[in-house]
Amino acid sequence: MPLIMIQMVCGLSEKELKILYKISYKGRWCDKHINIEDLLSGNPKHLIGEYRKAIENLMRNKWLRSYKSQGRNDVCIEKKRRNEVIEIFKAHEKEYDFIKNMAFIR
Repeated sequence: MPLIMIQMVCGLSEKELKILYKISYKGRWCDKHINIEDLLSGNPKHLIGEYRKAIENLMRNKWLRSYKSQGRNDVCIEKKRRNEVIEIFKAHEKEYDFIKNMAFIR
């Protein structure tokens, strides 16, 4: 079955938006970073490949910066995109259940 990612007006798929939300929820704005495997955990196993592809797309489009840290592959959200990411969350807050609380973003 081909991989289909639906793009929103902001240009991000729902899976990409979930990844950005999880990273920002954990406060991993560059220079703090998070392991890619931690980002993939908690998602249905049959969708892990799609979430991995979403992370690759975010890195390719300069939303995420990758790090090699202690033998792991880590990522963080570029600080220059912080306000843009917050605005995207606000725009989709009512649309997606996983965007629950914007007060955590600091």
